[in-house]
Amino acid sequence: MNLLASLDIITEYHTLQLIRNMGKFDKLMLKLLSGSADSNFSFDDLRLILINLGFTEKTTGGSHRIFYK
Repeated sequence: MNLLASLDIITEYHTLQLIRNMGKFDKLMLKLLSGSADSNFSFDDLRLILINLGFTEKTTGGSHRIFYK
């Protein structure tokens, strides 16, 4: 194994460690910003993102919700 391959393995290991130590919000933001899986978000995941970004949630009668800043 050459030095470049060793560095790639070390970099990949550190990236995986960073992802494991991230909170749920950080993982969701990474997933959203990567653009690879933005259609697979649950409503609760999107709600968590909006609330953490400073949006206020208003619940109208029933299941309708409005988010505003």
